[in-house]
Amino acid sequence: MKTWIASWKPYFSLYRLKAMQETQYRAAALGGLVTQAFFGLLYVFLYTALFRGENQAELAETITYVWLQQMFFRVLLMNDTELIQQVMTGGLAYAVLRPVDQYRFAFVRNMAQRHVNALMRLLPMIALQFLLSPAWRMQPPESLLALMQAVVSLMIGVLIYGEPFTGATAAAFGCIWVGLALFIWSQIRR
Repeated sequence: MKTWIASWKPYFSLYRLKAMQETQYRAAALGGLVTQAFFGLLYVFLYTALFRGENQAELAETITYVWLQQMFFRVLLMNDTELIQQVMTGGLAYAVLRPVDQYRFAFVRNMAQRHVNALMRLLPMIALQFLLSPAWRMQPPESLLALMQAVVSLMIGVLIYGEPFTGATAAAFGCIWVGLALFIWSQIRR
């Protein structure tokens, strides 16, 4: 067990350094947060107008989807710019000479980037939910059964239909479920 932990030590350091590097761009993160909140509200207003007089339960589900999409926009739609830059400049030849497992190195670098980006948007967006009118907020799942159905549908998409489910995707979905759990917990505490 000690050797396994010792083998991951450089990657834990990389994770910490990459996370600190990502937090340096606070102004960009704030601008992104304001943009996502603006577009989230814009979508909510558009869907509210579209669903006027129609099924309000579907509107609530659509609004929840919009907010989840806005919260995890940077996690789901993000690429490894460092790797792309290394390929374009030829720096990849130097990177493969590092005495580390290249897959672990890239994986940990991407995880740090995605986790920090998710947290920098997720927590303020959840706080924003408490400032909005109840009609414009995310709704928790109707029941535990509804939550389990969502998890099962995800697994069906991954296992049966052969959807690609990488570690980055797993981490993104993990962040979504943690955010949803925090939101549900805050709604229950009311």
